[in-house]
Amino acid sequence: MVACLKSVFIGLDDERASVERLVLEHFAEEGAWNGVHCEGSLILDLFILLMWEVVFADIPDAFLTPYQSFPRDLSLGMTVVSRDL
Repeated sequence: MVACLKSVFIGLDDERASVERLVLEHFAEEGAWNGVHCEGSLILDLFILLMWEVVFADIPDAFLTPYQSFPRDLSLGMTVVSRDL
């Protein structure tokens, strides 16, 4: 089994940094912009907020337990049919 190692760089403050942090530091130093590294979660969070009533509508069998984060039909291609969009 081969271990996967994450690349580590030296940031502008001479501390270990990921490539994402290094890029954010670079652009912040140039005064171009400040950013956030969020792995795409921002888009998903905005989608859920905008579609809250549709995603969490009272659809039979969409949620089987109170511990589910998303309804079962969200990624099955059945969302439009089962939710009558």
